[in-house]
Amino acid sequence: MASPVKISKDNTRGFMAALAALAENRVYAGVPATTAGRKEEGTPLNNAELMFIHENGAPEANIPARPVVNPAIEHAQPELTAALAATAKSAFDKGPDGVMKGFDAVGLIAQNAMRARITTGPFAPLSPKTIAQRAAKRGTKRRKSETKYLELVKGGMAPSEAQAAAGIKPLIDTGQLRRALTYVVRKVRWAAKKAKLGG
Repeated sequence: MASPVKISKDNTRGFMAALAALAENRVYAGVPATTAGRKEEGTPLNNAELMFIHENGAPEANIPARPVVNPAIEHAQPELTAALAATAKSAFDKGPDGVMKGFDAVGLIAQNAMRARITTGPFAPLSPKTIAQRAAKRGTKRRKSETKYLELVKGGMAPSEAQAAAGIKPLIDTGQLRRALTYVVRKVRWAAKKAKLGG
C-alpha cells in the first residue's frame, strides 16, 4: 500500500542552518568600539567613550547623565519585538539569508531610534561655559544659535529655556556622535567555541 505522505522537498538542512543562524548571532546597538574614532586630531576620547559618559554621566566632571541608547531601545521595544518575531519566522520561510536580513532590519530599527533620541532628547541643558567653548573646539566661528543662547542666558533666562529657544542640541555639535550610533550583527563567542569542540 502506498504511503499517503508525499515529500516534495526536504528542507531539513536549510532549516537547521537557519536555526543555527538564529542561535549563533546577536544584534548589538550603540557605538561599536572598532569604528568609534573621531576626526579631530588629539581628541582624548572616542565616540564610544563619549557615549558611555553621556549615558551614565560623570559627576566628578559636572557632566549630568544624558542617556540615549537605553531609553531609545526601550521606546522602540514593541517594534523591535515584532521585527525579532518576523526574523524567527524567516527561519522557516527563507532560511539563513532571511534570518540575517531580519537581524539587519532589527538593527536598523534600533539605529533609527537611537539617532532620533539624540536629536530630540529631552536632555539636561548645557552650561553657558560649554556653549562658549564649542566654537573653539570646532575651530569655527560661533553659530547663531550659540550666540543667541549666550545672550538669552546673560539676559536672565534659565539655561534649559534658552537652549530650547535657541535650538541648541546638547549632544549634537559636529554630528559625529549621532552618526556613530549604529548596529552590528556578530556571532556569539560561545557558539563559535562550541562548534570548535564539536558540541
